[in-house]
Amino acid sequence: MSISNPKLSPYVQVVHRGDKYIFINPNIPRWIVTDELGRLILSLFNGENSFDEIVFTAVEGLGETRRDQITKFCGSILYSGLLDDIKPKAKEHRMPLSSVHLSLSDHCNLSCKYCYARERVEKKYPALSFQDYTALIDDILEINPDVVFTLTGGEPLLNHDCLRIANYIKSKKARSFLLSNGLLINESNIQAISNLFDLVTLSIDGPNDAIHALTRGHNFDRVIKASKLLDAHSVDYTLSMTVTKDNIGFIEQMAKMFGNRLNFAPYFPVSNESSSLAISGIEYYNALKSAAGVRPLGYCESSLDNAMFSQCHKCAIGDGEFSVSATGDVYPCQLIHTDEFYAGNIHEQNIKDIYFKSDAINRCAHLDVDSITGCKDCPIKYICGGSCRARAYYGCGDINSTTDFCQYEKEAFFDGIVSLYSKNALQ
Repeated sequence: MSISNPKLSPYVQVVHRGDKYIFINPNIPRWIVTDELGRLILSLFNGENSFDEIVFTAVEGLGETRRDQITKFCGSILYSGLLDDIKPKAKEHRMPLSSVHLSLSDHCNLSCKYCYARERVEKKYPALSFQDYTALIDDILEINPDVVFTLTGGEPLLNHDCLRIANYIKSKKARSFLLSNGLLINESNIQAISNLFDLVTLSIDGPNDAIHALTRGHNFDRVIKASKLLDAHSVDYTLSMTVTKDNIGFIEQMAKMFGNRLNFAPYFPVSNESSSLAISGIEYYNALKSAAGVRPLGYCESSLDNAMFSQCHKCAIGDGEFSVSATGDVYPCQLIHTDEFYAGNIHEQNIKDIYFKSDAINRCAHLDVDSITGCKDCPIKYICGGSCRARAYYGCGDINSTTDFCQYEKEAFFDGIVSLYSKNALQ
């Protein structure tokens, strides 16, 4: 970076959003948001003008009364990261293991139209016993004692040892989440659930039984009953809405009913049978953005702040998380229980050997956004990290590719940057 004749890095990209411009150096990443006047001033940072010449030219065009504002703006560019010719930095190490999904049952008391779990083909072993789970949990905690366990399925409460397993996790001073459809939460187990789980997530897909039933069957009232039990026992819980073609028009109504407890997850098809439910990235973003009471940029805030200090090279698949089936099969992601990503079985190998040595885990652990088709030249690659690799896998058959759902991330992050970082605009 030259202060005498400052020049924008050749890596800087410019994104136009309404009356604002985002100047972003994706390799750091750093950015500023400005207006048309700021864009014109930034065009003078071309290596041909000294700092004083840039200020002089801008003042000459905009007037002496704006000298202090212009000088301050130009000074901020010197330390904005936009002048730094830093090349893309390769991912240097595995991220620490932070999340393990334990699929406690292959069975479910529902038959949801879009269920990804029913596409799974598990291996030859019988279901894990309680003793198998305690040994597995001990081994996982040796990898990282701060791991969070998510008990899922199928329906995890169909496993009669579910609460015993959660109690064992708690006895090891570890945290556990329960991912359930809510139908088996009742007066007889609610106190144990309240005592054992740090978070419970229930699935709900509509504001009434008619809409909810389009994908999950006629059980809306039972889910609401379960949520009231959780409320009554002060359980920390969320409600998860899988957004599909069938319910995308009810996001605002859902938000009004359930407030901050409601989370949204866009549906992506894992089979042709349910592909008619899929929505595009831009459909999803526009639906969230237009719904009163919904903050589509909410999750962007932490991601943008984190990106200032640590580049995101990939999602958690493989190193940050893995999944264990009810029969002990191990996969790098709870959404990808397929032969291609089968990492081993805990009856044959210790989980530590599988985690550190299996080809399937290592293949995913060493993914890097710079090697993902469609990501390498994207201005938000180190903010987004390539997003969900499972979505890419089911969308185009390759975890090293992208799909058009990326438009959601681009819209969300660009709007988030404009919303949160517009202080440099020269009004």
